[in-house]
Amino acid sequence: MITQALILKLIDFAKNDRNDGIVKSLWNTYHCLNTVYTHEGRLYGKYCKNRFCTNCLGIRKAEMIGKYLPIIKGWSEPHFLTLTMKAVSKKWLKIVFKNCVTTLRKIVEKYEKRALRNGSIR
Repeated sequence: MITQALILKLIDFAKNDRNDGIVKSLWNTYHCLNTVYTHEGRLYGKYCKNRFCTNCLGIRKAEMIGKYLPIIKGWSEPHFLTLTMKAVSKKWLKIVFKNCVTTLRKIVEKYEKRALRNGSIR
């Protein structure tokens, strides 16, 4: 229901922008999982598999977690970090990525040194 309410607004916006390819994809998302079928006690439905569909995004997220969870469980102290920045052109991507990696290494080194001084990570 959440997706359908949002998608209707996006469809109107895309129609005004005259972007027919997106409109078709948005309608596909609007009809995602509208009908559920049962067969031998199992539920089945038709998914749109679009990246902006909350149903399909949840499934994709669960699949990714399932793939990485065994690896993460093997780590002694896992941490989650999200870094965001403005988009850059292809020409600058390699340089910006190297700078990000260098900066992240400096941050990690700083906290490792602090942990050694204090006897803990925090």
